[in-house]
Amino acid sequence: MTLEEGVTMMTNIVDCDFDSLAIGQAVELAFFDTENGQKVPVFKPV
Repeated sequence: MTLEEGVTMMTNIVDCDFDSLAIGQAVELAFFDTENGQKVPVFKPV
């Protein structure tokens, strides 16, 4: 994923129908809580 700021990062896309995803689709930041209490940044479609 390439952010508007120009940074490219590996991430997970969550809470969506994967067949309907498209390159360039708008997404928003969300956080996934891991078992050890850490929060991992993920994205979901807007």
